[in-house]
This record gives sequence, structure tokens and C-alpha cells, in this order.
Amino acid sequence: MKKVLLVILFICLTCFVHAQSIIAGQHNVDDYYYKFTPDSIVISIPAHGTTYSDHYYSLDINHDGIMDFQFALLAPSGALGQNTDHCLITGLNNNDVAFARYDTCFNNGGVYGSCSSSIGMAYAFHYNDTINSNANWQSLGYLSYYFMMMGTPTDSSACYCNRSYSSDTAYLGVRIKVDSSFEYGWIKIVGTSFSIGSATTLTMGEYACQNWSLGEEEIIKNASRFSLFPNPASNTLTIETPSPSTIKISTIQDQLIKTIATNGSKINVDHVGYSSYVVNVSAWPDGVYLVEVRTEKGIAVKKFIKE
Repeated sequence: MKKVLLVILFICLTCFVHAQSIIAGQHNVDDYYYKFTPDSIVISIPAHGTTYSDHYYSLDINHDGIMDFQFALLAPSGALGQNTDHCLITGLNNNDVAFARYDTCFNNGGVYGSCSSSIGMAYAFHYNDTINSNANWQSLGYLSYYFMMMGTPTDSSACYCNRSYSSDTAYLGVRIKVDSSFEYGWIKIVGTSFSIGSATTLTMGEYACQNWSLGEEEIIKNASRFSLFPNPASNTLTIETPSPSTIKISTIQDQLIKTIATNGSKINVDHVGYSSYVVNVSAWPDGVYLVEVRTEKGIAVKKFIKE
């Protein structure tokens, strides 16, 4: 009996550990996954003038309507005597980024005196690496940076930091705080390009978030519950809503397929009744789809499988 209990406990612990991690570059049906096709330049700063401000890109990695991370990109200034650029990611709403190390830049004096800075670098995971609680988690991390501040043409001392981190084809590890636990994810950065004479860009390939919170019974913002059946579906899908609402059906990659207004109007759908709708899915490709119901009380999302 004790051996049986130990085996059950081991299995449960194994499942728990597995649930608290994600593999870089991989995902399963319960994860939220998005792929840019083709790879997308999410920030582009055109070449102009000599000074630039940061440009930003915010990412909702688990598709719950709340921004989780923000990328900042600064193009080279081109100003006389200085040249600064960087790319970094910041966790929003108490979310974190896997941290690699602090990179230190310093000089021994000169016109500006002793110059030093400590730059926190984000960790670059390789494909198939495990992302879990063992990582060093921080609120932000630099993907790349370059900093130079010179005194006069005769000043031989300078604070000069080369870009010491290559973000090309790197997987950034991230985690989302959900109540008292975390959901883990990854973001594939295809490349960064810094140029005074042309555009400075950040290119992203894909991303995924483990244990996507919008599960079969998850309700967001206290929205009214709705039902859909059969699930999986092969020919038709019935959606029942308890109150007037707007229904949107999309692919797991967030491509909108159908919209249904339940106040009497309808778009490409057979109307069965005030709160019941039958959608013909027979011609749809097999896979996972999302059904979003928006009411005055909030938003609810469920997944169904077409097979």
C-alpha cells in the first residue's frame, strides 16, 4: 500500500513540475502560441536627425487583454562625441524576465572622471532549453547595448561598452504572475539592427505562454458563462449564450474567422434562437479555435477543437 502511495505521489509531483515549465521553441495545445508569418519587424526607427527617443512595443503574451512585457529600442544618436543605443525588455504588472549577468563598463578617468555602469543582460535560451523557476528572474534585461562618451579629441580615456549580447535567433525566457504562482513563456527574437544611416529595427519570430489561463472553464472579468458543444466538433458547433452578446471565433493564431451579433443581426452563421447559434465548421481546417463571448459584464473565452 505504501509503495502504491509513493508511486502516486511521484506521478503527481512529476506532473506538477512539468506544469511549472516550458521548453524554449516548443508549445502544446494548452499553451497560447503566436507565430509571425513572416518574421515581423515590431519596432522600426527611421534614420533622421542626430537624436532619438526610445520606441516601444508591448506584448500580451498570454492573450488575456493585459500587456505583460514592453520592449524599448533606442537608435544610435550620431551626435558628436557620443554614440548610444540599446534594446531591452521590461516586465509589466510584476512579470519577470530570465536574467543572465551584469556586464560592467568603466574607464580610468579623463575629462568626465571615472565613468562606470552596470548593465543587466537578459538570458539567451537555446531551442529545447527548459525555462522554469531555476532561472534568475528580474524585472528587466538588456538584449544589446552600446555606450560611448568621450571627452576631447586629446582625451585617451573613454567609457566605451561594445554590444556584448547577440539576440539573433535567441529565446527570451519570461514568466507571468498569476495569483500566487507563475506561468512560463518564451519569445523568439530574430534580430536587432542598429544603424545611423538607415532604420534601427527589432524583429520578432514567435512566442508562447505555458498553461494559458483562458482554459475551458476560465472566465475573465466576471463575464457570464456560455457553453459550446460538441467539443471536439467535426460538422457543426453550437454556441449558447445567456444574454445579448457579441461572439467572435478565431484561430489560435488570433486570425478572425467569424463574428456573430446576438441582438438579431448575424454574420455568416445559421441563427437558431436568441441565445443559441449553430456554426458550420465542416470546411474548416483541423485544429484549435477560440470562441470569445463579449457581454456587458465582461469577456469569456473558450477553446474548441475541430477534427
